[in-house]
Amino acid sequence: MNAIVHKPKKATEFEMQAELYFRLKRLGLDVRGEVPASFDGERSFFDLVVFQGHHGAVIIEVKNGAADEARHWDQLTARFPI
Repeated sequence: MNAIVHKPKKATEFEMQAELYFRLKRLGLDVRGEVPASFDGERSFFDLVVFQGHHGAVIIEVKNGAADEARHWDQLTARFPI
């Protein structure tokens, strides 16, 4: 089996999730990734959830958009360095 692997041209959803996770942890927040949730019996997962105690306080869903949005990501991380 042969595979051709190309390096992504922009940040992937995983890379954005990882960066956000790292920055939130450095702020001392209780953040977890791939958190399961149930809606009307349907199971799904949130990308990141910031907890206060045992309750989710902030739910973060990362979506990999167009190239313009990737530039916004670079601008955002430059404005809020940790």
